[in-house]
Order: sequence, then structure tokens, then C-alpha cells
Amino acid sequence: MGTLPDVAEGGDSDHNEPFSREEVRLIGERVDRVRGLLEVASLAPDVLADVNKKLDHLIEATDRLGRFDWRALAVGILFEAALAAAFDPSRARQMMEMVLVGLRGLLGPG
Repeated sequence: MGTLPDVAEGGDSDHNEPFSREEVRLIGERVDRVRGLLEVASLAPDVLADVNKKLDHLIEATDRLGRFDWRALAVGILFEAALAAAFDPSRARQMMEMVLVGLRGLLGPG
């Protein structure tokens, strides 16, 4: 598995460069891991479909948003997915940590 390069120091809107093809591929892998976690979470089919649709939107956004803007979208979507799925708190935290740790190099500080 590849590693994700660090974002420029600061993690602010001045560092909103696009993702490389390799970074987009790695983001897809991390999001697929989240999908796997969701599949074993015993979610209602309509909730799972909605969350997967939002994750698709997140992956598609890697081609049109810079790092800073994508990070805001990612955090929002993941938080919303955890709430919508009505996870128990430990499962929601596990999902968020898995994605955020996996994407740390792309998300940068902050």
C-alpha cells in the first residue's frame, strides 16, 4: 500500500493544490475501507445507500476540489455519515479515526 504525501505546512486555503493521480487512487482505497466498515454495521439498506452515495460524491470531488476544500467536504460527509447511520459512539469514532488517520498526509494539520 502506498503512502500519502504531506500537505504543505499550514493546512489553510493558501494550500489548496489539486491531488495527484496517485493520491486520488489512495483516497479511493481509504474510502473503500470505510464502505467495508459500513457494510458490517447492520445499517438499514436506505441509510447504507445514502451514505455510499455521499462517499461516491467525496471520491468524485478529488478531481475538482483542492486539498483544503476537499478536506472540509470530507470531514462534513464523514461526520454526517456517522450521524445518519446512527452508529454507536465507538463505531462512529472508529470510522472517523480510520479515515482521518489514513488521509492524514492529505488533510494536513488543523
